[in-house]
Amino acid sequence: MVKAGVPNKVGSKNITPQILCQFINNCSFEKPTQVDRALKFAAGYSVDVMKAIKTRLGPFFNHHDCLIKAIKKGCIETVTMIELDDFERVEKNSIREQVCRYISMSNRSTSLEFVAFILDQLACVKRDTGIIEWAVLNDRLEVFELVFNMFTDEMLSDTVLSGIIDQALMNEKPHIIQILQQRFKRGDKSRPCLELRPTLKTLHSVAQSKAYRSLEYYFNSSTFTNMGNISLVGGFKRDRVRSAHSLNIVANMVESSILI
Repeated sequence: MVKAGVPNKVGSKNITPQILCQFINNCSFEKPTQVDRALKFAAGYSVDVMKAIKTRLGPFFNHHDCLIKAIKKGCIETVTMIELDDFERVEKNSIREQVCRYISMSNRSTSLEFVAFILDQLACVKRDTGIIEWAVLNDRLEVFELVFNMFTDEMLSDTVLSGIIDQALMNEKPHIIQILQQRFKRGDKSRPCLELRPTLKTLHSVAQSKAYRSLEYYFNSSTFTNMGNISLVGGFKRDRVRSAHSLNIVANMVESSILI
């Protein structure tokens, strides 16, 4: 059985989907083997090759594995064919995991067209706001902006926004926090969760990650510098105590960095 989807291998640069389809349609296969494997490779390469294998060599079709491969390779046509064929056969959690991996990849192979397509068409991810946190991990800002802007204000709860902020701080991307703030600063859209009040646990994680730019951004923020204006609780200014804890975290981090 020939392996479909090998045009990137040495000596096969001229093999096109059309050539593979002709080969599949014109050859005789007495005992075809590894049909499922060939279908999976084809799913990430060409929907025409995939259809030719399925038509010529039998009805076997592992929807789940083929969809995973198609998402991994960013093949819109194959994803469309599989979903229309029988989307209910796929395992939703692993599909979501593959979508998240694709969106978080920090390289030029991440297709904006494909990201927009899967978030608009795949039912198991199209309303999943948790995917925005994965987009934070991508070094291409346009990927984050695309994913973030595909969700309405109503879908972005305080919990969702806080999660995005924490992810941005831990990955040294304070500019993403500014994008959030700019979106909601207009009119009556102001959201208290965007005032940048990370928990001590988050600050500790940021410090352990040595995310210096995030810490600098936080300690220069108006939220931090105005902490002394909060009301007294039990004889202590609540946020001043919190501020002291924050500074202690940074001190410990700096000391650790010197010792390493």
